[in-house]
This record gives sequence, C-alpha cells and structure tokens, in this order.
Amino acid sequence: MGAFPTYAVVLAAGKGTRLHSALPKVLHPLCGRPMLEHILVQLRALSLTQILVVVGDQAEAVRARFSEWPVEWVLQEQQLGTGHAVLMSEPWLREKTGSVLVLYGDGPLITAARLRELLQAREKSDAALALITSRLDDPTGYGRVIRSPGKPLRIVEEKDASPEQKEIREANPGYYCFDLPLLFSALHRLSDDNVQGEYLLTDTVGVLSREGQTVVTIEAPAEEILGVNDLSEMARAEEILQRRVRTGNEERGTRND
Repeated sequence: MGAFPTYAVVLAAGKGTRLHSALPKVLHPLCGRPMLEHILVQLRALSLTQILVVVGDQAEAVRARFSEWPVEWVLQEQQLGTGHAVLMSEPWLREKTGSVLVLYGDGPLITAARLRELLQAREKSDAALALITSRLDDPTGYGRVIRSPGKPLRIVEEKDASPEQKEIREANPGYYCFDLPLLFSALHRLSDDNVQGEYLLTDTVGVLSREGQTVVTIEAPAEEILGVNDLSEMARAEEILQRRVRTGNEERGTRND
C-alpha cells in the first residue's frame, strides 16, 4: 500500500438474528456470493500484509466456507463487544507496526478504492486513527460523530445518544484505519460503562482524542457504507451490487483468479 506494512481485521462473529435464518450472518448470499466474500475481494485488491477474520457464532461453518482463502482466523468465544472482538487479534498483531484496517463483515458494499483512500489519509497525516464517516438523511441506528470545533472528539452510539445528538447527521458506519500500537493501547483502556454493557470499538475515538492523538476522517456516500442487518437492507445491498456488476464496477473472482 505505502511505506508501512498494512493489515486488516474483519469482525465476523455476529449472529444476525434479524435475518431470520440459521445461516451465519456473513454467509448470507449476495449476488451468489457470501457477504463476507465481497469484503475479502476488496481487501485482496489492496495487497495487504495479512488479513485476520474474527469469528464467533458458527465459527467452523464460516472457516470451512473460506478454507481456501489466505486469512488468519481469530476466535471470539465470548461476545463482549466490538472492541473486545478486535482485542482478540492482539496475539497476532502485538509485535507489528504500520496500519491496520478494521471493518465489519456485514458491510459488503465498501470498495477497495475507498479503503485505499482511508489508508492514505492515516499515513499522510501520521494519525493515530482515520475513519470513514457519512452524512445520512436518516442516521437512525448509527453512532454519531461528535466534533469540536471541527475535529472528531468521540462517537456516541444511538442507544447512548441524547435527543440533541440524535439530530447529528454525520454517522459512523464502522470503517477504521489505526496505527497498530496505538490501537491496542486504546483497546486496553475501554470500559463497558454504556447502555449495551459492552467494550465498544467506537470508544477508541474518544480515548485517542483525549490523549491528544490525531484523529482524521474521510467521507463516503451512503451507498458504500450500508450495513446488512435485516432483510430489507439485504435486498438493498443486492440491488446495489447487481447494478455495479451491470456497469462493470464490481470486482469479481476468488483468491486464485
């Protein structure tokens, strides 16, 4: 990618109960491919040093489906939050330096070009963290980006947000690029003192900002950051991917293409 080694951690441990299926969430098909595969194809285009996938629910089924892919599998046995999920990758990455992308396995519409822009934003500014934000007409369900005066200070999850904070349209869809050592330093200082009672990856923004670390953002359109949590979002993602295929904008293939 650039002057630094680059890694990726994909969070794929969720159950996806709102999809009303016994199939693991990241194995639900979109345009004939598992949701997770769309993400791995985009990551492969970046020629990363290493890709780690954090699994939990039905971990063996997910691993079996992607047995031919050159990824490292990380098990999150207890579902203690997204921050805890990333922390499970520490044994693999503890001694590493460079940049690490962190993203969710239910976001199949992100593109390699956008992730490359995110990596470059962190490297050029030597930031502790670069993250993608998106200004949405209806940001319901997303964490909100709190800024002052223009710098991102923290992310407030929907369940923890005040009525005034819920009016903020700049949303956090969950795509991050961290400086590796600073990522794990921040993760070890997370608290589960929130409505969810979980260790949340979003809280790393506040941890790093309070320490005076540089946090930068880039913007992405809503069509690229849609997360798939229910059947209507799955239908919307399928529609977008089909359009990309028709217009030649979807990278296809498997690891050996």
